[in-house]
Amino acid sequence: MPADRTLDLNVYVVGQQFPTGEFQAQPAYIQMGSNPSSPGLVGNFRSGNIDLRSLAPSQKYSMNVDITFTLVPFIFDQSGRPVRACWATPITTGIAITPSSPEMTPSYVGDSSNPMKILLDDNDDDGNQCTYKLGINLPDYNDYFIGLDPVIVNKGGGK
Repeated sequence: MPADRTLDLNVYVVGQQFPTGEFQAQPAYIQMGSNPSSPGLVGNFRSGNIDLRSLAPSQKYSMNVDITFTLVPFIFDQSGRPVRACWATPITTGIAITPSSPEMTPSYVGDSSNPMKILLDDNDDDGNQCTYKLGINLPDYNDYFIGLDPVIVNKGGGK
């Protein structure tokens, strides 16, 4: 049976707190690796859109892609001190898929009390486009929420 493909993304989030107490942040999505090697699946590091249409069929790999999102926060308070951040909990707030699909299953990797990695087990091969909205919490600021919402263009075709 062919193995699932993998895609590893670091999600760098750079932000600051304003005098009003609100936070603003900008993400950068960097493809760190994939198996098999498939460069360029994230077309623009600012948008974070993932395009899987270029994946070539393989005897060794299925067309299913397991995506790991690793949070790398650089968020600072008004005084310039680092602010602790993690993926939002529960998982449906940490990552929301629209339209929802039972073939796309998210889970935390590692410590679920301070999640820094999310695995999206993507078994969806219908070729439809969906969005994924990642959510970040700032635990020391009453779980202040920051949302990010890129797009996944699925690959289509059979399994």
